[in-house]
Formats: sequence, structure tokens, C-alpha cells
Amino acid sequence: MRPIRRWSQLVTAFLLLACASSTERARRAGALHLHRCVSWATRELARCGTIVVPEHRGSVGGRELYLGVMVLPARGATVEPDPLVFFNGGPGISTTAYAAYASGALDALRGSRDLLLVDMRGTGNDEPLTCDLYENGGRIAPYLQPMFPIARVRECAARLSRRADLAQYTTEAAAQDFDDVRAALHLGQVNLYGASYGSRLALAYMREFPSHVRRAALLGVLPPEAPAGRDFGRGVAQALDADLAECRASARCNSQVPDPRGDIATLLARLRSAPVEVSLWNWRRLSREHITLTARAVAELLWGETYAPGAILGALPLVHRAVAAGDYAPLARRFVRESRSRRSERREGLQLSVLCSEDAPRLTAVDAAADDSSLLGTPVVPELLAACRVWPRGVISPQFTTPVVSAIPTLLISGGRDPVTPHDLADSAARTLSRSERYLDSTQGHAALDDRSRALIADFISRAPD
Repeated sequence: MRPIRRWSQLVTAFLLLACASSTERARRAGALHLHRCVSWATRELARCGTIVVPEHRGSVGGRELYLGVMVLPARGATVEPDPLVFFNGGPGISTTAYAAYASGALDALRGSRDLLLVDMRGTGNDEPLTCDLYENGGRIAPYLQPMFPIARVRECAARLSRRADLAQYTTEAAAQDFDDVRAALHLGQVNLYGASYGSRLALAYMREFPSHVRRAALLGVLPPEAPAGRDFGRGVAQALDADLAECRASARCNSQVPDPRGDIATLLARLRSAPVEVSLWNWRRLSREHITLTARAVAELLWGETYAPGAILGALPLVHRAVAAGDYAPLARRFVRESRSRRSERREGLQLSVLCSEDAPRLTAVDAAADDSSLLGTPVVPELLAACRVWPRGVISPQFTTPVVSAIPTLLISGGRDPVTPHDLADSAARTLSRSERYLDSTQGHAALDDRSRALIADFISRAPD
């Protein structure tokens, strides 16, 4: 998924908050009232509103959540009754903030269909579950450490638990929230587009409300039977192998980095033996900051570089420089930039509530252990398991972890160089989706869209009933 700029996110948030005045009317009327607004991300008029849902869906009279809703209207005169719905990835990323991405992905369909965006509980503007795990007085160091620093995770769990029941933020609850929106808008069927984690939310919705889905297109498929993290080790190994082969095939890369695999192995071995201290200029604090590079953190940061095929090629000369000359600063500066970009948009509390309820209980010590056959090991999983030991855990239904059995027409799109959701996860989902179609692009990474996949999605959603 491609992020929009921060100023656009802030403007969108402001506009959604401006619609909050309708919340009390919505509560009394039991409906969702949309008002005219502007989507600055897509530069068009839209309709925005807020819907009230119970935090605990199994109880009455408890805390209420206010979810942002945005509808980008169809551009043509004739509007089909079944709109497009975008489920964002993460988990923990606002959906309405990604209006530009969703509109671009589904542009060919917007002539005759509205595009509906609903913020997942815990991600929008109603007291989002934000932990600020990495923002610490403008310091650089947190962005060069592994995900989920345990002390700050513990602090965040205690702080958020004073106002929220963190066990209520699950995929199944989010699916029910969305169906409340569908019902409030008096919609019959909808067409789903889910990317990365959004594909899991889409599948959960298809299972729970099958009669409300006309068609679904899923990108970077994460089916519920596959716990997030289980396949990271082999996924990153496959993606990295492809990247290193690309370096060998490039005269320029090969001349700069004759042995990239050896350089990475040497760097990680050196850091496992003794972490390295690096001094970087911190523009936010206008001073130099001393940070420590560890093998675990560097393996995770290199894993992040493999999300987009070929991106790591820019880091390989810096790895070589660190190994050959002991100059780690250029590599560290690149890692700071890339890490800040990846980590700055998530509501980490929502992410932990989902992963700790649905995925961590199904991961094992084997999943967390470094795999000697994989150069980068199993990124993130040990840190996630440690974080989930101090994070409240929700309850999921027994069927949640089983494959979704459905006859809803579903398009499954995968990248052959995906380090997060390897393409065989879509094959797993397809086995019980009797009307599914597969598209594998061997050149693409995680949840990547190109002209071909956009065209396939448009054709698939546009088809008349069989």
C-alpha cells in the first residue's frame, strides 16, 4: 500500500471530525447521516459522517466507538447499487486516510460505482489506539531498534487500558462494525477490495455476511488459517534470494558489491558478536546522537527493504561499506529514513490487539527461532511474542482460524517476491473458495499494484453474474 502525504491525512482527519456534529443525531435515529465534505487526497467532493458502534459487541450500555465514514461518489450519471469497499492493511492504518490509494487502485470502476471507506475501530479519530512506540523526544534510536520495544509496549497497554477494553479490537468485531455501516446506508451487496491485512478482514466479512458480498478482489492474501509471522522466515528468504540474483545480473551492482550475501552474513555475524555504536546527526534535536546497531534490529530493517523488489539494491553498497571499511553511518541513515516511513502511520495499539488475539497464540518457539537456512532469520516474530505476553488478549471464535468456505467470486492476486504473504497463502485460501481466480506476478513484492493487476480487478468486478 502506498501512503499519502501527512498533510493530506491531517486534512482528511479534520474533515471527518467536522462531521462529528451529526453523531448524536445518528445515535438517536439509529442511522448514519452523511454530509458533504471534501476529500483533499483525491481532490473531489465526498460525503462524510460518523457511525456509533459498541466497543463490546456482546454487551449493552458499554463504551461506544465513533468510526469515520467517507463515500467517494461515482463519477458517471448511472450508479450501480453495489459500491466498492476498501479494507486497508496494517492492521492499524486508517482507511479514510488512504482515499487516494483506494481511488487509484479502483479508478477504472469509479465511473459507475461509489467507493466506501470506513475506519477500522482503533484507527480513526475517536481516541485511536496509538502507542508512539518509536517517537521519543525526536530521538533516532527507536527507529533503529526492533519492533515492539517491551518496556514501551507495557506502558502503552497500561495507558490505553484506562479508557479502552483492548480485548475488543479484533477482525471479527471490525467485520461486524462494517456491516453496521452497510445496513445504515441501506446497501444490499457490496464489492470488496482488501490489501494485505485487509484481505483477512475481507475474508472474515465474507464468512460472516456472505449474502452481502457480490464479488471480492484480494491483494497480498493473508487468510485467517495462516497466522501472521509464521511465514516471514521463508518469505524473506525467497524475496532476498531474488534481490541478490538481480544484483548479480546487474553489471553496476555486481561491480560495487561482488558478494552481497557474504557481506550481509558478515555484517550480522559481526553485530551478533559485538553491537556497533554509531554517531548520527539528529536534525530534530540539532545535536549528535549515539545509537547502537544490533544484529536483530539490522536483520529486521533489511527485511523491510525486501517489501518492494529491488529496493534493497540501494542498501547493498552501504552494507559493503560497513563491512569493508567499518563505516556504518550511511547504512544507519538509510535505515532511519526507511524505518520512520514504515512505522509512522500505524496505530500500534490496534495492531497489537489484533495480532495478540489472532496470531501470536498460534505461533510457536520454532516460528520465533532464527532459521539457519535463512540469512535474515525470522524478523519480528520474537519481539511480537514478547509484546503479546504483556498485552491484553481478546477472544476469537473457534471458526476464525479455519479456512473460509465460500462460493463468492473472488480474485486472489499475489507477488512472487512477497516477503510477508508468500504467494502460496493465496493458494491455501483458493482451496475453499470455489469460485476463485488466481493471478501471480512473479516480479512483484508485497501487495503491489501495477497496470495489469488494476485491469484484472476492474474486469473481475465489472463482470455480469454467471
